[in-house]
Amino acid sequence: MKRFIVCLLTICIIWPQVISAHSINPEDLYFNGTFHQAVLRAQQDDKLLLLEFSADWCMPCEWMKKNTFTDSKLLEYLKDNAIVLDLNIDEFHGFELKQQFDVRFLPTIILLNSKGDILQRIEHSIGADQLKSDIEALVTQQNISLENKILPKEDIITEPILTANFIQENIQSPKSNTNVNPQNDPPSYLLQCGAFSDKINAIKLKDSVESIIEDNLVIVRLVERKYKVFISGIEDFDTAQSLQSQLKSTHKLPTLIRKE
Repeated sequence: MKRFIVCLLTICIIWPQVISAHSINPEDLYFNGTFHQAVLRAQQDDKLLLLEFSADWCMPCEWMKKNTFTDSKLLEYLKDNAIVLDLNIDEFHGFELKQQFDVRFLPTIILLNSKGDILQRIEHSIGADQLKSDIEALVTQQNISLENKILPKEDIITEPILTANFIQENIQSPKSNTNVNPQNDPPSYLLQCGAFSDKINAIKLKDSVESIIEDNLVIVRLVERKYKVFISGIEDFDTAQSLQSQLKSTHKLPTLIRKE
């Protein structure tokens, strides 16, 4: 009897440790890096990309963190099928992406494929079971297979379609003015396509953009220690807006309007 009690106590002490060893800490779920790096990882692992937009003052966001993103089944599924990026809109990186993805409600979850294309937007709080079900449907729809090989890093940005939503490493600062006022401005504009810390990747993007642009010159400039790729020679603001819209809808290439 005494031996039985000792064994029972041993199991009670060890079992929670065994469970803990096989469970996922919610904090370990989130990708530690930039949006650009997260998309590259999603491409490497052939997974979906989940962007979770929230704020400390958002009560539904806090509810999801305490309930949705602590569910063990959901965490296990996300670990195998998605790269998850936690984005606080009151922080610099989160604010930049909030502007880029036009986030107007909190919480907002945006699911993208490994090319950076938006598959689904969820602009309300959602439980673990429903979120898992939605992601399962997208995984099935996209037919994601971890056995498929992908292009190496240096080849990722050589095709124009792959410059969609992830090549920009340096999105505009929240203190700067993204929407240029067409009135009283010089008659020449630029479209910024991306920014890089190294010149090689900037030239690769330049070559890709040149393959889809016929009437405008694509240039690379060193600005604030970043190699930035611009489409130049745009005569007026309306033409810049029209070209910006065309690039986003046809080639999935987001750009920023700048004054020459």
